[in-house]
Amino acid sequence: MTQLKSHNGYYLWNYVPSMGAAVFFILLFIVMTGLHGWRMFKTCTWFCIPFFIGCFFEIMGYIGRALAHNSTDSLGPYILQSIFTLVAPALFAASIYMTLGRIMRHVKGEHHSVIRIKWLTRSFVIGDVLSFMVQGNSAALMFKASTVKMGENLVLVGLFIQVISFGLFFVTAVIFERRMRKEPTAESFVVEASWLQHVRVLYTMSVLIMIRSIFRVVEYAEGQKGYSLKHEWTLYMFDAVPMFIVTVIYYVWYPSELTAPLPSAPSIDAQGIQLVHNPNDLEAKSYPRAQKSRKGCAECKRRHIKCDESRPGCVNCSTANYQCSYLKPPTSGTSTPTASVTTPDSFKSPSDTYPDSQASPHPSIPLVAVPPPPLVNLLHLELFQLICTGSIVLWDTNAYTTRPAQVTQLGFSAPYLMHELLACAALYLYKTRPDQNDLYHEEATKLQGESLRIFNEIVKDIDTQNIVPAFLYSGILGFHLFIDTFSMSTAHMDEFLDRLVHSITIMRGIRTIFGSKWWAYLKTSEISDLLQHGDGDPNHKDDISDILDWLRAELPQYPALDENECQILQDAVGRLRWSYVSGLAFMENGMYASRIVTAWPITVSSEYTDLLAQRRPGSLLVLAYFSIILHVCRNHWAVGQSGTYLLNVVGTYLGEGHKKWLQGPRSMVFQST
Repeated sequence: MTQLKSHNGYYLWNYVPSMGAAVFFILLFIVMTGLHGWRMFKTCTWFCIPFFIGCFFEIMGYIGRALAHNSTDSLGPYILQSIFTLVAPALFAASIYMTLGRIMRHVKGEHHSVIRIKWLTRSFVIGDVLSFMVQGNSAALMFKASTVKMGENLVLVGLFIQVISFGLFFVTAVIFERRMRKEPTAESFVVEASWLQHVRVLYTMSVLIMIRSIFRVVEYAEGQKGYSLKHEWTLYMFDAVPMFIVTVIYYVWYPSELTAPLPSAPSIDAQGIQLVHNPNDLEAKSYPRAQKSRKGCAECKRRHIKCDESRPGCVNCSTANYQCSYLKPPTSGTSTPTASVTTPDSFKSPSDTYPDSQASPHPSIPLVAVPPPPLVNLLHLELFQLICTGSIVLWDTNAYTTRPAQVTQLGFSAPYLMHELLACAALYLYKTRPDQNDLYHEEATKLQGESLRIFNEIVKDIDTQNIVPAFLYSGILGFHLFIDTFSMSTAHMDEFLDRLVHSITIMRGIRTIFGSKWWAYLKTSEISDLLQHGDGDPNHKDDISDILDWLRAELPQYPALDENECQILQDAVGRLRWSYVSGLAFMENGMYASRIVTAWPITVSSEYTDLLAQRRPGSLLVLAYFSIILHVCRNHWAVGQSGTYLLNVVGTYLGEGHKKWLQGPRSMVFQST
C-alpha cells in the first residue's frame, strides 16, 4: 500500500497523488497532442508550435504525478510535475496571442488595435516568456524546506505576470472586436474565415486559462497548509480540466485559414462612384504569344503580367487599350542610333529606331509615328458580341433576349447607350469570369465613365427623338451603379452605405426625370414591353410576404421611432412588398423576375433615402429585409450573393440588440444560402 513519505525530513506532498487520475489525463493529453501535431503540420500553422509544445508539457506533468504515486519521497517526479504543469499554460497563451495578431492582419483590421500590430504579439509573448521563466526557475526553490517560501513567492510573481498579461490581452481583444463591429473592413465579411468566431474562441480559452491562473495564485498564496495543496481534486478541477478543454476548443476551431491572406479589397474615389482596382490584371490567355521574356514593357511590369515584347506595341497593352512604353519616344538620357524621332507632325523619316537596349535580341525596328490607342479593341468586340447574341440579360429573359438587335440599333443612334451596354457586358464578364475579374471591372468602369461624358455632352434636353435611348440609358446606368455597389466590398461600412444611398438616389431620379410627362409616350414606344409591371395580387400570401407584413405591423413597437418616421418606414416596407408581389407575374421556370430587385430602389420615397443617409436604425432595418429580395434573385448573374453580403453588413451595424428584428431575413437568407 502506498503511503506518504518525506524527503530528508520535508514532505513534498500533502497527499498521495492519484495514479488513476494522472493516467487518465495523460491519455487525454496524448490524444490532443497527436491531433494538434497532425493539424499543425497539415496546415503549416507554425504559430501554433508553442501550443503543441504546451500539450506535450501537460503530458510530462501528469507523468510526473503518476510516478509520484509510489515515490512521494522522490524529487524527480515532483520536479517533473511542478515545472511542466506550471509552464504549459504559458505556452498555450503564446499561440493565443499570436492568433489575435493573425486575425487582425487577416481582416485588415490592424488600425483597430490599441497596440500597434507590430508590437501586439511581441508585447504579450514577452510577458508570457517572463512568466514562463519566473515560474520555471522558482519551481527549483520549492524542493528544500529552507527555500520553499521563496519559491512559492516567486511562483506567485510569475502567476501575477501571467494574469496581468492575460487581462490586458482580453481588454485588447474586446476593444478590437467593438471597433470592428462599429467599422468593419471588407475582409471581415468573408464567411469562410469568420473573425468574430475566432475572437470568441480566444475569449473562451482566455477565460479558462485565467481561471486556472487565479486558482494557482490562490493555491500558492495559501501555502503548504492551504486547502488547495492538501486536496488533490482542486488541481484537477481548476487546472487539468480547464486546460484539456482549451486544447479541445483550439482543435475544433483551429485557426488554419488565418495562414492564407485574403484578396485585397478595392477602393473608391472621392466621389464614391468610380471603382478603382488594385493593378493586378491577369493575362488574356486567348491571344497568341511570341517568345516570352523576363523583360518587357513598363506597363506590363507595372501590372505584373508577362509581356510578349511585340512591336510596335505589345499584345497586352493593345488588348486592354493601354499606352505601351514601346510606343513612347526615348528619353534624353538614352542613346539612340539616330538623331531624331519621328512625330505625328513630321510623318516622314523612317530611320529612327526603338532604343530598348534590354529588349529581346532581334534587330531594332524602324520607328514610325503611332496614333493614339484605338477607341475600340478586341475586348470591345467580345463585349459587343455578348450584347448582339443576348447572352447578357439586363432585365428578365423574355424582356431582353428576344430583341437584342433592337436595343443594339438604339445604341448605334446614341453612343452613350452603346458605351453603357458595353460597360454592363464587361460587368457581366467580371461577375462570371473570376480569373480575369480585374481586367473586366476596370474596362466596365472606363466605359461607364465615357458613357457619362458623352451623355452630358450631347443630351441637352429630353424630346421625342432621344427619349427612348435616354430612358434606357438611365435605367441601365442606375442598374449598373446599384449592382456594382454589391459587386465589390469596400474597406468601410459607411463607404458601402454611402454608395448604396447614392445608387438608390440615381435610380429614384429615373422616375422623377421620366415622370408622368413621358411615361404615356414610353408605354406606346418600341420598348413598351420592358415597362410592363403590374401591381400583382395585394392579398398574395407566402413566407416572404408574411415576413414583410410582420415587419410593417411591428414597426410602431420599434424603439425611438416617432410617428412620422414610422410612417415613412412602413411605406418603404409596403413598397418592398409591392415590388415582390408584382414581380411574381413575371416568374419564368420557377425563377424570380430580376426586375423586382430594381423596382424597390426606383419607387422608394426620398424621405426614406434621407433616413438611410442619416444611418437611422429603422431605415437600416428595412434595408435588411431588402436582402430577402436580393437573395431570391441570387441566380441572376448581377445579383449573386448580394443579399447575404447586405444582411451581414446591416446586421453587424445594428448589433446584437436587433436579433429579434433580424430573425426573419436571417431565416430566409442564411438558411437557404
